[in-house]
Amino acid sequence: MSETLREITSEMREINDEIEYLANLDLDTQQMEETLESLRKKMVRKIQNIDHIALGFEIAAKRLEVYAQFHESEAAIAKKKAEQMQKNKDRIYQMLIDLDIVAKNKPLKTDKHTYYLANHYGSVKIDDVESLPSEYVKTKIEQVIDKAALRKDLVDGKTIAGCSIERKERVSRK
Repeated sequence: MSETLREITSEMREINDEIEYLANLDLDTQQMEETLESLRKKMVRKIQNIDHIALGFEIAAKRLEVYAQFHESEAAIAKKKAEQMQKNKDRIYQMLIDLDIVAKNKPLKTDKHTYYLANHYGSVKIDDVESLPSEYVKTKIEQVIDKAALRKDLVDGKTIAGCSIERKERVSRK
């Protein structure tokens, strides 16, 4: 039963049209009961198919979420390994200095590269903010919108100028 959702909904419409057609005919009660029961069984089968498709979508979405989480954790592991490789490289460079293989006026030349001492500056460390000259201090004022409170009030029916909330009616499943 690998019907598409479009095929199933199309068949559901056809069954509904048949029911409306039969309702307008003057058939005997026994024949009407049998026909309606047959149509009811068809509708139940189609409804089960729709349920199967909806569950299939849910399962596929959960698989993709797990797949994404797996790759996120793999990426985190790869980042940690990259950091470890950087630390190993830094240790080797420090060993070159400690063993006096590379010094201020003593570079190490290999076939492809030259290793030498150079000044590298780290980030600025501020010990006392109050003693800094005012030319280095900027004032930053930031306004942020409390979207959670806005959403709650809008859902509760409050009218707020400058914003609105989209209301959608959709099928849910228990």
